Amino acid sequence: MLKKRLASLLSLALCASVFFSGTAYAAAPEEANEDYVVTYSAEEITDADTLLDLALSDLPATISDDGITPLRVSDDDELTVDQLLERREYRDGHVEEDRCSTNLAIIDENGVRATKETIYNGNISGSGSGNNTVLKATLYYSFYHANNDQAYGTLYVKTSKTIGQVLASNLSVIPSVEVVCVAYIDYGVKEWQNALTFRNVRVGQSCTVTSTMNTYIAVNGYQNSAAGSITAMDASGSTIAHASADLRDAM
Repeated sequence: MLKKRLASLLSLALCASVFFSGTAYAAAPEEANEDYVVTYSAEEITDADTLLDLALSDLPATISDDGITPLRVSDDDELTVDQLLERREYRDGHVEEDRCSTNLAIIDENGVRATKETIYNGNISGSGSGNNTVLKATLYYSFYHANNDQAYGTLYVKTSKTIGQVLASNLSVIPSVEVVCVAYIDYGVKEWQNALTFRNVRVGQSCTVTSTMNTYIAVNGYQNSAAGSITAMDASGSTIAHASADLRDAM
């Protein structure tokens, strides 16, 4: 089983490499904006089982010769995958990226959140198994560094939206689901937050909260700079499960 799993992950790594290298492109001059050129573009991976395999793979971040990082995987126990969707190089030299960070939470019938180890050994799928509740939270955001200096330049972040989904549940309809899109100007200090509560949500239904941020904000590193979350609640308002795509888990 272990050898089969490792073979599957190696195959997935190869496919991911082909996927990302195949979708990156340099924009033709006639397609380029007068202020910037799109140097990378990719389709988002949305399949939960593929995302789970990537999150469990412990693959290092894929960094190309030109500094593009199309994929990041959390190195802690969070099931987080961060994807590069578009990269733009501006005439003034700064580089801007549009990315999405997805967090999966798998909760068993006793309310215990599965770890990477238990998921790996238990052959649990991202789309659900048994009486597990599976949540998926995806935060869409853009960022750039001042003076194009990743080491010392001020980081600027702008959130776009959060999409939350209940992928599996022993309930056919979840009484209440809260989806949040939040950005922080500094550690723990909220600068912007948008939240909506959805009622009677069906399994598989997408719940979207659009950020009302219309400008970038300077933040103190990736820690607590932005997050997108989904919380599923029962009829009494008690939390069934929670998933949060936090940028600190993806960097």
